[in-house]
Amino acid sequence: MKTEELTQWANAGLFPSAGAIRDHLLIGLLQEGAEIPLDYPERLQQAEIRFPGNWFGLIELKVIAVDPYAYIRGLGHTAYSDAHLAVNMSELLQQRLLDCRSLFVFKIQSEIMCILCGETREDTARLQHSVCRQMMALEQEIDGIRLLAACSDVLEGYDGLKEEKQQVRQIFEYRALHPGLPRTVSFQEMLGQLGHEEDRTVIEKEHAVMSAFKTGHYRQSLELLGALFDEEYLSFSDPLILLKHKCAQYIFGLVSAAREMCRDPLTSELDRLQPERRLMAATNYAEVRAQMEHIFGQLNDLTLSRQKGEAGAEWIASVKDYIRENYTDPDLNVNKLADVFGRNPSYLSRRFLRVTGQSILDYIHRYRIQEAKIRIGQGSSLAAVAEQVGYSNALTMSRAFKKYEGTTPGKLKNG
Repeated sequence: MKTEELTQWANAGLFPSAGAIRDHLLIGLLQEGAEIPLDYPERLQQAEIRFPGNWFGLIELKVIAVDPYAYIRGLGHTAYSDAHLAVNMSELLQQRLLDCRSLFVFKIQSEIMCILCGETREDTARLQHSVCRQMMALEQEIDGIRLLAACSDVLEGYDGLKEEKQQVRQIFEYRALHPGLPRTVSFQEMLGQLGHEEDRTVIEKEHAVMSAFKTGHYRQSLELLGALFDEEYLSFSDPLILLKHKCAQYIFGLVSAAREMCRDPLTSELDRLQPERRLMAATNYAEVRAQMEHIFGQLNDLTLSRQKGEAGAEWIASVKDYIRENYTDPDLNVNKLADVFGRNPSYLSRRFLRVTGQSILDYIHRYRIQEAKIRIGQGSSLAAVAEQVGYSNALTMSRAFKKYEGTTPGKLKNG
C-alpha cells in the first residue's frame, strides 16, 4: 500500500491491520478495468504477499446457511447474517490453510476468494483442486451450511486474474440458471456441461441477457429476452410447466444479480413484487412471456433507482410506484403526476428522463402494454383489456402496441 494511502487512512482515524492491508492489495489485483501499478509487486512483497511463480488460479466459495440456527449453535455464535457467515468461514479457511504459502484467502463483500500461485500451470492446477477439496470438506464439519465452489482456469500473470474473476462469475450465473450443476466445478467442466452446440447457443443468449441487465442496458436486455423466448423457449411451451421451470430459474438469476448490484437483499421489494407467484399463476405461453417482461422491467426499475445514487433518484422511484399503482387511470399523464408530487411538469419530465433513460409517457405506455399482454394471454377481449389498463378504447391501445411493440394486440391474441 502506498504511503499516501496509509496517511489518508491515518488522517481519518483508521489504522488497518496487516491482514486488512493484504486483503486490500489482493482485491486490487481483481479490479476489472483497473491497471496494475508498476510498483505493485513491491507493495505486495512489503505486505508479505509473495507469489512463488507466475501462474495463477482462482477459487470462489459461496456459503449458504440452509439452517442458520444449526450454524449458530455449531460455532457458538449468538446471531446470524450473510456477512458474519462469510467472515467466519474466511477466518476458518485461513487457519486451515495456513501452511500453504502460495495461497491467499480473503473476502470481497459476502464472497470468499482464494488466489493460488505456482511455478507451472500443472502444479498450480493440482494445488487449486486440492485446496478446493479441502474447502468443500468443511461442509461435513459445520452444521447448517452448504458450500458451492467455482474454479477458474489457470492463467499466467496478474492480468490473467481479472479474466479468472470473470470465469468464476460466469460459473455462478450459469449455476443460478441450471441448478443441476455439481457443487464443485471448474470453468472447463462447466463448458463441458454445455453438450450440444444448440445448448451452448441457448446459454450464450442467456448470459447476453444477464450481462445487458447488469450493465444497465435495459432496452437491449429486454430485446434479447424477447429473442430468447422466440428462438429458444418456444419449444418449452408444451407442457407449460417446463417453460415455467426454466423461467423460475432465470428469475432466480435476475434476483441474485439485482441483489448484488444493489448490495441489498431487497426483501421488502421482492415481497411486494412476488415474481415466482406471478409466474406460476400464468396459464399459457403468452402470459408467461408477458409476466417475465413485467418482472424484468420492475427489477430494472429497482436496480436503476438504487444505483443512480443522485439527488432525485429516490422520489423518481416513488413516481414509478405511483404509475404502477394507477396505470388504469385514463387521465394519468405528466401534469397529473406533477400535481401529485408537487413538482413543475417540465422539471419532473427532465429528471425522470435523466434518471430512467425514458420519458414519463413512454414509461406509462410500456407499463400498460406489459399489463395488457398478461390479460390478453389470459383470454380477455381486446375491448375489455383496453379499459382495464387505462386506454379509452381498443384502437388507442392498438396504436400504442404498434408504436412500442411493432405489432398489434390482435396478432398477439391470435398468435
